Amino acid sequence: MSTTAKKTRPKQPTKAAETKQDENIVDLEDGTGLGDKIEAAIPETLKKAVKAIAGEDCGCQKRKEWLNNLHFDYFNTKKSCMTEEQFKAWEEFKKAKHKKLDQDLQTFVLEMYNSVLSVNVKGCRSCSGAVWKGYIQRIDLVYESMKEKLSKSKNHK
Repeated sequence: MSTTAKKTRPKQPTKAAETKQDENIVDLEDGTGLGDKIEAAIPETLKKAVKAIAGEDCGCQKRKEWLNNLHFDYFNTKKSCMTEEQFKAWEEFKKAKHKKLDQDLQTFVLEMYNSVLSVNVKGCRSCSGAVWKGYIQRIDLVYESMKEKLSKSKNHK
């Protein structure tokens, strides 16, 4: 009688498991902001007519980019600032140059966004990359402002 152990292959993830895992990752290159959605809704014939009248550079691309970068909490008037710890954490985040955000990074960005901007956004795990880019850009504005203030204060010493 043989006492050899039965060899088993490691389990491969199922398609359903791979899909579920992919659902939790946001692609920051996903360009589905408001400008993209409006552009998609405009019939091709209308686009051609506008270009025929206004020329190749009708300003549509700039308008689309502006709409994609529009943030609906734009009118938040609360003062925004970062603690030294938040500043350093955001600096590390920026250095990593993330193209995609997994659940942990989404949580980090959302917690930073809420804390730095004094808001209470619940977040949207199924939102497009454009929404998350908007969160990141708003935090970046505060970060850059803080960086500039730190730079000025070091130069005056």
